Amino acid sequence: MADYENQLLSKAIQTGHVEDLIVRSVGVDHFTDSDNKEVWEYTLGYFKKYKKSPAFETMREQFPEFNWSISSEPLDFVYDKFETVVTTRKAQQKVERLAEYIDEGGEEQLKKLPELFLDEARDLARAIPSTKISRFSNMPERIEQYYARKEAGLTMGLPYGIPILDEVTLGLHPHQYITIAGWTGTGKSWLALLLALNHYAEGATPMLISLEMDEEEVHSRLDAIAVGIKALAIKGGTLTAKEIERWREYAEKAEQIKNDIIIVDVDFATVEKVYAETARWMPDVVFVDYIQLMLAPNHLRNSWDRIGYISQMLKAQARQMRIPIYGLAQSNVDSASEGARLTNLAGSRDIGKHSDLVLGMYQDDNMKEINRMEINVEKNRSGPTGDTIAMKWNPTTAEFRPWRDSDSYPIEAQVSGV
Repeated sequence: MADYENQLLSKAIQTGHVEDLIVRSVGVDHFTDSDNKEVWEYTLGYFKKYKKSPAFETMREQFPEFNWSISSEPLDFVYDKFETVVTTRKAQQKVERLAEYIDEGGEEQLKKLPELFLDEARDLARAIPSTKISRFSNMPERIEQYYARKEAGLTMGLPYGIPILDEVTLGLHPHQYITIAGWTGTGKSWLALLLALNHYAEGATPMLISLEMDEEEVHSRLDAIAVGIKALAIKGGTLTAKEIERWREYAEKAEQIKNDIIIVDVDFATVEKVYAETARWMPDVVFVDYIQLMLAPNHLRNSWDRIGYISQMLKAQARQMRIPIYGLAQSNVDSASEGARLTNLAGSRDIGKHSDLVLGMYQDDNMKEINRMEINVEKNRSGPTGDTIAMKWNPTTAEFRPWRDSDSYPIEAQVSGV
């Protein structure tokens, strides 16, 4: 019989999805093997202290004799098998306990058998609290899960790195599908790269599927934002000696970091291709730039059906694989004057319907003069909407950050020192 205890531990640690087991209240007592107990106890302690999953390399160094198994099955499949094993073992223990009670109990004790059976049945149902049960009466289990999340420091998802956005969303969560929408030239791709770098700085591995820019363009923009140099200067070979030195220093740091940013450069992509690349690389977050360039089944003739299908499937993938997805989306011509809204997403309004969070971008001519761009929280399934986040965006210098009060001065005044 397969050792699902070992498979579950190995799979969760190798893929960095320890949080999924913590949320499901998997405890040390759910394991029978002493080695498995020791590994899980250490993992829980690590997560509590550092608020993230330990790297697989760290665990191999800590437990060099541990038998790490490799499974091609998804984590949810292994968890379901593990849950069955745990529940079966606990059921056997309870049957034995009830049998002993019946054999040894007196008349008064035997009168309490129905009560005892009911208590044991309730306890068995909570062998591992399941997030798949959706009954209002399971409130005690939700309270237990609340404390488990709070104790493990899981009250917030992966930070976006933009304070107001983190405040209204509590971060990016595994099941979410996020839309970044905007008219041509408002910085959709730049914002996606900034968020990818912010997630990377938090220890995550983003995967970028680019249908618009080639690999060289993506890397030049990422390097420019990360290091603070001009993307055009990289392409044109006009960097100064100091800028090149700063670039080298950042490169040396990047080589030492265990997580990475994966670039997938494709000319044509389907939802199946996105799924396959996600399953291949198992990143922590996926960016698709942009969904109107994706291919849909031939029987979907209308653009709104095609775009609606793509957004629906990307949302389903995020839920199934528990890896969040950003889908960049073009808004229609009306958004040039009013900003990207739920009502002017190009191709299909289903994009907004399927999204957990919609970030609409806006920049008019006056804002361009001072390098200001605004992000509007158009939809937020888990929090408030309507917030406008001002950003400083200078595509020439690759500066992209939250707006400061000092940024209000005209560019000429800043340059002249007035």
